[in-house]
Amino acid sequence: FQGTYDFTADVVMVEGRPNAKAGRRYRPNPRLEPVT
Repeated sequence: FQGTYDFTADVVMVEGRPNAKAGRRYRPNPRLEPVT
């Protein structure tokens, strides 16, 4: 990626259980696909 696609991510779910910072929550995104 060489800095071209900088992004941040917040962990909001761990092993199916909510685990987010205050004010954050899980929001499903139908455009995302699993990567294997």
